[in-house]
Amino acid sequence: MAHNTLPDPEFARECLDYNQETGEFHWHTRPLAHFKDALAHKSRNNRFAGKHAGSINWYRRVEYIRLDHRCLLAHRLAWLIVHGDPGPMEIDHIDNDSLNNRIDNLRLATSSQNSWNMRITKRNRLGIKGISQHENGKFRAVVGRNWKHHHIGYFTTLEEAITAREEAIKRLHGEFARQE
Repeated sequence: MAHNTLPDPEFARECLDYNQETGEFHWHTRPLAHFKDALAHKSRNNRFAGKHAGSINWYRRVEYIRLDHRCLLAHRLAWLIVHGDPGPMEIDHIDNDSLNNRIDNLRLATSSQNSWNMRITKRNRLGIKGISQHENGKFRAVVGRNWKHHHIGYFTTLEEAITAREEAIKRLHGEFARQE
């Protein structure tokens, strides 16, 4: 989603109540200026004011909020409401739970940093990110950075490969390092 599609922060604050501790959104009683006529204003506020805002797309596992005829990602709206700007980058969920929209779980990240914080894929045979077993029985450790794989080395034991990779990701990825 392009960042410029987000509404004005004040408009978002007039429409939504965002709880920073829980990450939940509720509809405000919206001002008459948001509607074409008083009947639409009354009808909409009677139906939605105070109720939970948003719905979850379980296929993509993200929460959307329909605001001003647009479906917007809830974590982007949380950032906008709290910080007053959409942020120039992607927004990363620190705990990797895309439904946890508490503000202390969100941080700005480049696309690359966001990918470093991903979980292992289902097709990973060893269940350990960045480690594979070579034909000769040795374990190969790699770390991805800037869309390239950086070879750490071949190791006799799985534990040695894990330790070497952990050191490398801390050095290369900093706060975005995720081993599991």
